[in-house]
Amino acid sequence: MSESVSVLIVGAGPTGLTLALELARQRISFRIIDKAPALTDKSKALVMQPRSVELLDRHGLGSELLSCGVSTTGITIVVSGKKVTEIPLSKIASQVKDSFHPLPLFIEQSETERILHDRLLQYGCKLDRGITAKTIVQDDSGVNATLEDSSGIQTLIRANYVIGADGAHSIVRHASDAFTFDGAEYAQDFILCDAHIRPTRVSDNLHMCLGRGQMALLPLKDDKIRVIITLPTKLDAELQLADIQKFLDAMAPGYGELYDPTWMTRFSLHHRGVNLYRDRRLFVAGDAAHIHSPVGGQGMNTGIQDAINLGWKLGAVIRGERPDSFLDTYHEERHPVGQQLLKSTDRAFTWLTWSNPIYMYIRNTLLPLILPRVTSNIDRLRQGYLFVSEFAVSYVNSPIVGKGPGHNCPVTGGSRTPNGRLMDKSGERKTLYQILPADSHSLVLFAGSGPHAASLTEIKTAKERFMNARPQASEADVYIVHSAEDLTILEPNHFWDVEVALHESFGFKASGYAYIRPDFYIAHIGPLSSLDSLLSRLSEI
Repeated sequence: MSESVSVLIVGAGPTGLTLALELARQRISFRIIDKAPALTDKSKALVMQPRSVELLDRHGLGSELLSCGVSTTGITIVVSGKKVTEIPLSKIASQVKDSFHPLPLFIEQSETERILHDRLLQYGCKLDRGITAKTIVQDDSGVNATLEDSSGIQTLIRANYVIGADGAHSIVRHASDAFTFDGAEYAQDFILCDAHIRPTRVSDNLHMCLGRGQMALLPLKDDKIRVIITLPTKLDAELQLADIQKFLDAMAPGYGELYDPTWMTRFSLHHRGVNLYRDRRLFVAGDAAHIHSPVGGQGMNTGIQDAINLGWKLGAVIRGERPDSFLDTYHEERHPVGQQLLKSTDRAFTWLTWSNPIYMYIRNTLLPLILPRVTSNIDRLRQGYLFVSEFAVSYVNSPIVGKGPGHNCPVTGGSRTPNGRLMDKSGERKTLYQILPADSHSLVLFAGSGPHAASLTEIKTAKERFMNARPQASEADVYIVHSAEDLTILEPNHFWDVEVALHESFGFKASGYAYIRPDFYIAHIGPLSSLDSLLSRLSEI
């Protein structure tokens, strides 16, 4: 028995499920398989960064994700059992004025996968569980994959492309000698425990504790916490809750009593990254492409963004709108992000966990003196927060982004699309992200403000020129944002920038345009007078 699809996704964790949602929105035929017989019941990856929340909200999932997790408002740092300082995440996050989900979310991976899977079912798609990819062989025109179910029955599937979202031991990655996965194993042992805490947790802060070892305490729903302990050497003894409680009492005295653990495990970590995200018809994403320490809570989020970056590109190529070479931009855009992530998390992890006694003594002596000063500088902390939250991820060096002559603003081609509130003729308020489509490019025309504003005729002329240059565009692909409160000109797809905040976020005082990709990054931006520079590149970007 054999079948054919455009895309085979191997692995149905958050990365694979996100890619499935993207392909479903792109109306591309696919099959997603996973060797596990059921969705995970373990919390696993916990931290969902705000950029991930706002991107998954393109599928209408933001509210449910937020309701199933805990948004942390601060980080408490404890050194040698004493509170040293507190980083006010809510105050720092409030500086990101165009985000409506600015705080990190602690949500169990089991819940994340359930929410993604439920939406996939609502899209009319299914996930095939208990299926293992036994062999994957690519040729010039496609990929043959042999799949085996739990009873040993094998099926041959022919796909145009195969994506490995199947973790650190990816069979897709191993199917090509072109992929390397360079790196090493960390020497430390890690202990993880999810348990209830009593008395009731009084703070939703993340606690980072340093002393003779390292410990992180992450708040979960229903008065549970996650305890992560880093030990300098490997352990041979059986893991006991009493041992974790003893470590908790030493590192964070008075925090509480652990009971009724739902998950305890001991594990090792690697830091590794692929040299290529694509080899002809094979792609890797998520942990199949990069694994690293949990510092900063980046892993799952980077995998989700891998999937979102790749999904719309597969759609464009499979529909014949772009050549196959367009898929090379997946590597060109995401590989630098993965490499930077590996370097930054490795540096931070090494600094935190180095077990040299002299170093630990100096660290634990100096940090109480230094950290209060460092954490009082909100501007400095904001820059670090933009990186950790993944708001700062950009593709400004990508070959498929650009800007028009005369555009010299920080928001440029490859930047994250700013968000903001708009109002339509009926008075209904929506955000730009709620208006933009998640399955196609869109052109946003900004009328400008004050004496620099363009006339309605000029705006409509720009829209007509765009639609003539892009025959497949429809009226719904163009959105016009006015700064003046003149509801008489608000036709369909015309909106009022109530506080002119969106104009300011994009850097527009005069009229301008932003051509926005389905992954809500800017493909091209510039003054309205430079629209020709976009029109000349429409077939490339």
